[in-house]
Amino acid sequence: MQTNSAVQKSLIDRVLALLVILNIALLLCYIWVAYKSEFHSDDAVANLLAQEIFETGQLFPRHWNYVNGDLWVFFTHSWIVPLLGIFPNGFELRAATSVIGAGLILYGTWLVCAMIDMSYRARLLTLALVAGGISTNMASNLFGQLAYGTMYYMLCFMLYSAWRFFGSKGRARVGWALGSAAVVLLEAWANPQRAAVYYLLPLLAASAALYALRWHADRSIKRPHGGAICALVAVALAAMGVGVVLYGQAMGQLHSVQPAGISPRWLGYDGMVRNAGVAIRGLLSLLGGLPQADALVVTSAGVVAALRFLSAIVLLALLPWAVLRNLRANHPARLFVAVASLASIALTLFVFVTTSIIDISIPEAPIRYVVPGLMGLLLILVYVLVDDRGAGVPQRICGALAIAVLVLTSPVSLSLTEIPNRLAQGELDATNNKMRLVRFLASQKLHYGYGNFWVANQTTVLSEGTTKIRPVRYVDGLPEPMRHLSSNRWYEAAAWNGPSILLLGADETEQVNWPELAKRTGQVPRILMFEGWKIAVFDHNIARSFPSWKMQQPSGPVEYPSVANTPHIIGRLTKDPMGLKASKNEAGILRFGPYVRLSAGRYRASFTLAAHGSGVRQFGHVDVVADNRVFASAGIERSGDNVVTVPFVLEKSTSAVEFRVISTGAGELTVYNVQLANDNEN
Repeated sequence: MQTNSAVQKSLIDRVLALLVILNIALLLCYIWVAYKSEFHSDDAVANLLAQEIFETGQLFPRHWNYVNGDLWVFFTHSWIVPLLGIFPNGFELRAATSVIGAGLILYGTWLVCAMIDMSYRARLLTLALVAGGISTNMASNLFGQLAYGTMYYMLCFMLYSAWRFFGSKGRARVGWALGSAAVVLLEAWANPQRAAVYYLLPLLAASAALYALRWHADRSIKRPHGGAICALVAVALAAMGVGVVLYGQAMGQLHSVQPAGISPRWLGYDGMVRNAGVAIRGLLSLLGGLPQADALVVTSAGVVAALRFLSAIVLLALLPWAVLRNLRANHPARLFVAVASLASIALTLFVFVTTSIIDISIPEAPIRYVVPGLMGLLLILVYVLVDDRGAGVPQRICGALAIAVLVLTSPVSLSLTEIPNRLAQGELDATNNKMRLVRFLASQKLHYGYGNFWVANQTTVLSEGTTKIRPVRYVDGLPEPMRHLSSNRWYEAAAWNGPSILLLGADETEQVNWPELAKRTGQVPRILMFEGWKIAVFDHNIARSFPSWKMQQPSGPVEYPSVANTPHIIGRLTKDPMGLKASKNEAGILRFGPYVRLSAGRYRASFTLAAHGSGVRQFGHVDVVADNRVFASAGIERSGDNVVTVPFVLEKSTSAVEFRVISTGAGELTVYNVQLANDNEN
């Protein structure tokens, strides 16, 4: 006969199992339905790159412009490619592959939970927490965009494979070693720096901790197995070396746009303090602890926001405590996971706080870098709260209540509250302006055109490729390809034979020089209006009117003035004369782009600037970058108006060359113009 205690435990397990099932069901609805209104052009890149791979038959398409030195080897697009011959390349296909990714996230979580000897109840609670998304920000990164979800489940598989390697013999040991090495190799092939931070260094740190301590408890690595640790380290380093070689070979044949912020700079003390505050804010956001600004407090939603805010603070306070308990505990698997996760989050936070790599204008976004490490630490925390009987009772109670709040106020369920109303109206996309735009373009039989990045890729995928919009920006009032995560094939006249459009938002119409555009195209466009969109319709593909879109080298001096649409991260546009100006204490990328293609040869880039500030030794610097390389750089050291000229040499034809101006924030800095001179003609 079962005791009351046993009955209560059984009931708790059943409730947790039902909660897991409920949250997984809601997660599927989130991926398929709710996330459609959040789906944006960055998400759509996975579909478009998969389409490029499918059409060209190349794992790394030669015409594709990668970004940030990242090769997409095994990533969010990998599940889409094999399905393109069967299903249309739209949001539903992306959602289906996101379900695969979500399954791998939950499976990787379960494996690590088993690895650290979590109880069945603790595992169920962990799955309910993860499937619930934890927060809107976390759910988007894990399951919506899936990018950092992919990195998290790859980390889980690497740690699990490494741990199984220690406890296996013969062929099984070889298999587990290869499994762990495969993760390191694939990630190093994609981006060696990222592989080192997220996989290799955490694995080495965890292995070093095991080797130094060599616990002697149940399931421990006994002293004779110290050689196994060394063997794993050797395999991981070899995999990293192979990945780096493959990466170098691939990058030598491909194009990689180098965006602003790719070359981080050390910050001063004030900048580090500012970024530390941004990091804390971001961590609260990932844990669901940031209430919506200006929302009412004395409402049901306000009460939930208060509970989540307190829960996030409690969890942030308890995470170091939980890690410390596992570093002291006599359990090597928990030590292994704790050290690896701690190394991952520590490395990313160090770079986050001390360098200029983040864009603080969107503070909740760059904190995504810590997602894999933070998720690993949360698994350790749940174990301590549920299974560690020796832990402090007050901490366990507070932590359990905080976890319960996050599980029971799951963001994937809260985001679905509008679905019944939308279903009742018979229109799931009633509130989605982009879907209405897609249907309007289809009704007008407009199937190809150009628009800004944030509408182009999104529209292409939402239309399942029936209306293809290619990213452009406007320079001197005329459209120019934006080759950021795009294919050069899209901008050739042969890409489309028929009418084309320019899709303009309300704030873009003034950027167009309409008389010059009509002169270039030989046609005054027909104008359509739809819900704030201005659609200029041409009777031909306007790429025919812009031969320079075909990546030809410019001849003679070329001017790149600072205008309203010049790419920049900081600063504001000034007039008389027109320029981009960064104020004192405003550090970051003042100007970047224009992603021009140049053939091999000698060039000079001249930056017309104005710098002001008393006693300033370094206002900033200028550089020329392309293909993940800095070809030339010079400091801005003189106060007043000046021209900084940097010569540079390209050994081969290079796409997406950028001319950047970076401000230290020590004084005022204004950039008026960049001139490119072709020394090959002299």
